[in-house]
Amino acid sequence: MKGKSLIVMLIGISMIGAIALSGCGAMFKGTSQMISLNSDPPRATAIVKSSKGVETQVTTPTSITVKKSGTYSIDFRKEGYVPTTVVLNRHLNGGMLTCDILWLFVTWIPVAIVVDAVTGGWYEFTPETINVALEPEKVQEGQPPKGPSPGM
Repeated sequence: MKGKSLIVMLIGISMIGAIALSGCGAMFKGTSQMISLNSDPPRATAIVKSSKGVETQVTTPTSITVKKSGTYSIDFRKEGYVPTTVVLNRHLNGGMLTCDILWLFVTWIPVAIVVDAVTGGWYEFTPETINVALEPEKVQEGQPPKGPSPGM
């Protein structure tokens, strides 16, 4: 019986320790977020550029997963259309920051604040769905259009 209570106590301490060392944002909202990318016309190339210099190329419509600790811009391109750039807006989730501060007062361990600050757990991107309407390129007189030929 004594051995079982020791195991239960160790499991309890381990669980409390794991919770105390986690950030509220990272624990409840995660450290990454899915963003939907749509374009009109569809099948445009979207080049996702991170603040760390990483580029990922996808074709619309699609969804991408981005880390909340970074910042991103997305270039939409399609032959015969004017390229368009969208910047993902990252904002602070005040609820997660408040949760971390309250947790600090309960545990007196500032790890939750550090974890969420480093992993981006405090942040969210808006909008979660990006819809881009690409404008056709203007055709100058005397030049053929650059896009696909009618009937193709």
